[in-house]
Amino acid sequence: MKKRSKGDKVESCIGPRKRPVARQASSLKGSGGAIGAYDVGYKKPPKHTQFQPRHSGNPKGRKKGTRNLVTDLAEELAEQVEVIEGNQPRRVSKQRALIKSLFIRGIQQKDVRAIAKAFDLVHAHGIGRVDTEQPIEPYEIEIFRKFAPRLLKSLAVSVKD
Repeated sequence: MKKRSKGDKVESCIGPRKRPVARQASSLKGSGGAIGAYDVGYKKPPKHTQFQPRHSGNPKGRKKGTRNLVTDLAEELAEQVEVIEGNQPRRVSKQRALIKSLFIRGIQQKDVRAIAKAFDLVHAHGIGRVDTEQPIEPYEIEIFRKFAPRLLKSLAVSVKD
């Protein structure tokens, strides 16, 4: 075998692409002899090979007992694992252990991505939302009235600086 040097050209062995040629159905077996009735070609398979009406493309279907991803994931998250918390072993679900590790990584290691993911989870599930449907109690209004002048004064000072 001859070694190639840097300037040698490499010829392709693939050649030019050929387009599919459209044939008429009359040239196929079982076409019924109708001339020009149906063109066979790109995205037009012969009629006898197409899916027949009222016949499933998957007659046997999914096997019974085959589980889907959601079932497997739920079962895996429900399994118990041992976690050491405060020098004592404790059994918790894998779901709980994952959430704990996410929060620990965000708080202790100051991992910004973990903090962002934790807030995404909290926001997605509506945890920590203030219920606006509850009426404000009279004692809460009194607290706001006492606190508002002090808040406005501190805001005015910070704006001037």
